[in-house]
Amino acid sequence: MARLSTAVKKTMLASCAGAVLMAQAHAGSSGMSAWNRVVMEATFTRADANGDGYLTKDEAARLSDVSEQFDALDADRNGTLDLEEFAAGFAVPA
Repeated sequence: MARLSTAVKKTMLASCAGAVLMAQAHAGSSGMSAWNRVVMEATFTRADANGDGYLTKDEAARLSDVSEQFDALDADRNGTLDLEEFAAGFAVPA
């Protein structure tokens, strides 16, 4: 198995650190911990199959908790969830 170079490791670490710092900046306003924000954003990104920044009902169907409350979370009633609407209904599994 090939090993990662030191430069690649440092780049990956910096990338992760940047994500946590950005999450910390958002965490204070949402009441969500920085780590939970990272988990929430990663979950949203994985569910957003077409990468357009919104979840449709079909995409949300892969996440049963979100799917069940999709209409209630869709605050602007446009038929999609943006990241903040998604965050309102996101709970980190115990």
